[in-house]
Amino acid sequence: MLTLYHPGRNFLSVSVTDTECELKCQHCQGAFLKHMEPVSKPDDLYRLAIDHSKNNGIGMLISGGCDAEGKVPLTNHYETLARIKEDTDLILNIHTGLIGPNEILALKKIEPDIISIDICGSQKAVKNVYGLDGGPWDFEALMARLEDAELNYVPHVTIGLDRGFDSGEGAALDMISGFDPKMMVLNALMQIPGLQCSSSSHSPGYDHATSVDAEYFYEVLGYAAERLPHNIKLGIGCMRPRNLEIPFGLVSSGRLEALAMPSGKFRKKLDDEGVEYDERDGCCAITSLD
Repeated sequence: MLTLYHPGRNFLSVSVTDTECELKCQHCQGAFLKHMEPVSKPDDLYRLAIDHSKNNGIGMLISGGCDAEGKVPLTNHYETLARIKEDTDLILNIHTGLIGPNEILALKKIEPDIISIDICGSQKAVKNVYGLDGGPWDFEALMARLEDAELNYVPHVTIGLDRGFDSGEGAALDMISGFDPKMMVLNALMQIPGLQCSSSSHSPGYDHATSVDAEYFYEVLGYAAERLPHNIKLGIGCMRPRNLEIPFGLVSSGRLEALAMPSGKFRKKLDDEGVEYDERDGCCAITSLD
């Protein structure tokens, strides 16, 4: 069944770096961090989680800006995350970045509910957008390690990551299809008002941040529906331009199982067509727990 998700105060988004980000990826440059709860000290994170739990909170997304290696600096918070898991019933969705074996071992001891990772299938986009010297093989290795550790990881692919153009999304979906996550989420590049790329950007000639082309957005959605094995649930996340309507064929075929922040028009279509759906507060990656 399709589940519609509504992120909000019941599912907090937390940044452990406040608004700071070393990497300054071209599609964000730290802008998304401004809308998250800022937490820098482990004790502050614990108090926030306890208060959230007492106020009937459902869960938390633990994220933040990345360091120069593409990792969210969570090391100082591992003990606190373990305490939160022990002392509350909150769902913990941890956005890790490109972590290595030691970090995965630490997370295995915590057993978070969800680990959200970004997957990119283009070496050029990794350089242009993230400013990293690696490539798709780094994301492939990350999925392999998480799978070996038997952790519930949810790959996220951003359609049009590099200025709205093809950024290796087909290759990323091919890569994901070779693994066995319970779910994957598609996002899409969205323009952030006032966000401009400087002359010192990762990619000279990267003029400005834009939104994904609608035709390419639908093309990737179609490819994902066909390419992903049906044991991998398909979700569409909240990071996407709001003017892009979701193809109803994804629903009628039963392929789409989770959608964040549905439009009123989409919900009306569901009602008019008599489609059964559920609605929940929280992050669409929760579907991976069903």
